[in-house]
Amino acid sequence: MSDQEHPPSAKMLIATAGSAIVAGGIIGGVTNAINGVVSPEHFRVNLRWEEIEAIWRAIVAVGVFQGLISGIFFAVVFTLVVGISTRARCPFSEVLPTLLKIIAAIL
Repeated sequence: MSDQEHPPSAKMLIATAGSAIVAGGIIGGVTNAINGVVSPEHFRVNLRWEEIEAIWRAIVAVGVFQGLISGIFFAVVFTLVVGISTRARCPFSEVLPTLLKIIAAIL
């Protein structure tokens, strides 16, 4: 395909960045959900969460928050790599499978 068939797309870069941030939140939530099932006492003792009744929900919420923060940094790097390597001409439909493979590898 020529460059004229796929002009540079800011929408693709925005979708890539947004998807990468959401992916970070998903990864953080899932990993903390597993950690909360395996060892809720770790959070009660080490983080001094003795007074929290719904400990598992709090653990997942913290994981999502931390994942979103990490996702912002990942989004910057991933979006820059995609944008520079394709000159922002790659359709998002080709970016998404790569992002899904990264999520699968992490989980």
